[in-house]
Amino acid sequence: MIRYLCAIIRTFSIIMMILLSGCSSLIDLFLPPNPDEFQWRSSFWLRCNGVKLSSLQSVNLTSENGYILEHTSSAGFMAQRITDYRVMMNIKLLSGTGIRIRTRTTIEEAAQKQGILLDYTDKGIEIKDGERLIAKTDTIMAIPGMEELITIDSDGKIMRIGIGCAKPFIFVTSQSGTEHILTESINDSRVSVSGIEIIPLRLARPSIY
Repeated sequence: MIRYLCAIIRTFSIIMMILLSGCSSLIDLFLPPNPDEFQWRSSFWLRCNGVKLSSLQSVNLTSENGYILEHTSSAGFMAQRITDYRVMMNIKLLSGTGIRIRTRTTIEEAAQKQGILLDYTDKGIEIKDGERLIAKTDTIMAIPGMEELITIDSDGKIMRIGIGCAKPFIFVTSQSGTEHILTESINDSRVSVSGIEIIPLRLARPSIY
C-alpha cells in the first residue's frame, strides 16, 4: 500500500512539473520582451529571437523581423538549438559603406572569435573563414537604395553564401556551428535588414544546391 502511494505521489509530482513548465512557457509568450530584445515567428512557426547589441537608439525596429542599423551599430538573431539552418534576409544600403554579417560565433565570443564573416559593401564583397580568405570580388556589391537578398546555409562543415542571383560561394569550414547570426554596420553606415527568415536546414535541404 505504501509503495502504491509513493508511486502515485511521484507520478503527481512529475505531472505538476510538466504543467508548471508549460505554464511558464505560455507566460513567456505573452510577456513583452526586454527593450533590447525582439521576437518573431518564422514562416515555419519557429520562434526566433533578436537582440540589439549596441545602444537601443542605434537599432530601429521596422517590423517584427526587420530593423535599421544606424551608424556603427549591431544586432544579432537566432533560433534556439538550431545550428544547421538557412537564413535569408533582405539588405539595403541606405548610406555609407555597407554591412558585416557573421556566423559560426556567438554574442559572448564575438570579440575573441571572428567566425565566418561576410562584408557586403559598395566596393564589393569579402568572405573570410577566420583568417582564411574565401572570396573577394568587386563584381558583386551593395548599390545604395537597392535591396538584395542574402542567403546563408550552415550545414555541418559546409557553408553556402548566396547574394542575389550571383553564383553562391560554397566552402568547407572547421569552425563549429552556432545558433547566432550577427550583423553590424561598417564605417558609420546606415543599413536596412528586413524579412529575416530562419529555416531548419532539414526543411530546406532539397533546394540547397
